[in-house]
Amino acid sequence: MEDSCNGIFDGEFQDVSVQHCCFVMDFASDQKEQVERVVKACLGKIVEVAKQQLTEFLDDGRYAGELSEDVRKELESRPQTNLAGEHAFGDLDHDMNARRHCSIFNRSTKQMLKRNMTMAWLEDKESMEKDELMLFSCLHVYGLETFYSCSQ
Repeated sequence: MEDSCNGIFDGEFQDVSVQHCCFVMDFASDQKEQVERVVKACLGKIVEVAKQQLTEFLDDGRYAGELSEDVRKELESRPQTNLAGEHAFGDLDHDMNARRHCSIFNRSTKQMLKRNMTMAWLEDKESMEKDELMLFSCLHVYGLETFYSCSQ
């Protein structure tokens, strides 16, 4: 194993080499061999899982190769990341751990309030209008909850 490295994995996927992986080599000489075996096993598994997950995009997979012009045009209007979905699922994951017995209706209502700026919109209303909206909401929430719990 090399004692110096540049911080970039540049080994081939078929032959994962620990020599090309950057990590601090401050292990005793008898531990270096164990560390090398563990790192090789981990890297091999990472490559195996990545290949399984990307099989449709590699070599002769269904989505391999150049995109058609139609697909390119369609993708121009799409977001470059999936952060919108990641934010929602991150919030849901936190909410499910914090409030284990909360209903789906309650969870989706909280998500909607957080994501669509409903509370900020409500804060801009006059006190009387705000009270009317809150009363209307309170009177109708049970009907909506019943309707949505029956449709699930």
